This record gives sequence, structure tokens and C-alpha cells, in this order.
Amino acid sequence: SSLGNQTVTENQLAQFSVAATGQTPYFYQWFYNNAVLPGQTNAALSFSAAWNSGGNYIVVVSNKFSSITSSPPSVLTVLPNVTPPQLVGLNAFAGTLNEIVLTFNKPVDPATATSLATYSIPTFGSTGLSILTAAISTNGLQVILTTTQQQHGRTNRISITNLKDRSHVPNTLTA
Repeated sequence: SSLGNQTVTENQLAQFSVAATGQTPYFYQWFYNNAVLPGQTNAALSFSAAWNSGGNYIVVVSNKFSSITSSPPSVLTVLPNVTPPQLVGLNAFAGTLNEIVLTFNKPVDPATATSLATYSIPTFGSTGLSILTAAISTNGLQVILTTTQQQHGRTNRISITNLKDRSHVPNTLTA
């Protein structure tokens, strides 16, 4: 039987699954556009849909006695991501840490996220805050900025310019 068609936005989760009946054990092999998907040998197939992962998906389920192929193929349609990343959290840590942790709603591009030119803290009066380093978290959702000595209770503003997401055609945040 068919697994059903899906439409997802680029970099969102695509999932297909099948429930087998009959004599166990079952063996599974997933295919994309008639090519074997190496290592995809479970009842479920789940992945982050890249811009070029749209196409036909099938699974062959077998046991010692027979096999069956899902039919018709399930069609995955991947829509382009056209939404820029959004800043959803900001925490500043003074004292010995002197960090600003920026949290975004989706993974950001490592090259623009770690570029010091992406961020600025405008100087007000004679005291200013400089950004020394920028690092990105493993999942790409957070950027950790190391700054010069922060003053407890002082409010600073941060500007973000040309921060991109990981879409095939990157979307840009400027805040």
C-alpha cells in the first residue's frame, strides 16, 4: 500500500513509516527515486528534508517467505524556506563569563554566525562593550558572544546584520 504523499518546508522533518503483518522477522529497505538508501533498514524513515530531497520514496518489506513493495511511490515535495531566522532569546552573563547567548528559532549559518562583523554593540557615552569572539552551538540554534567586561545592571543594545540561515537560498536576519 501507499505510504502517503508529504509536503514539507526545506530543513523540516519528513517521516514515512510502514506496519508489516505476517511472519516475523521483518526486513526493510527504503529507496529514493529507485536508488537504495544505505542504512535505512527500519520500519520508519525520518530525516531533515534538504532542498533537493523531493521525489519518490518506497520501502520493500520482506521476511523469509516473501517480499512486498509499497505502491504507488510516496511523493515528497520540498518547498523552499523563505523565512529569515528570528532571535527568540538573549541572555547576558557579566562577571567572569562576560558572555551574551543569542538563541534563534532555527539553525543559523556557521560562517555568518561566527563572523564578528555580524554583531555590534553601539557605544553610548565613554563606555562601550566590545565583542571578542563568536561561537556557534552544535545544533546551530545558539551563538555565544564573548565580550569585554560587562557591568552588572547596565543595559546594552546589540545589532545583528546579515546573519543567514542554512537554507539552500539563505534567508537573512538584520535586527
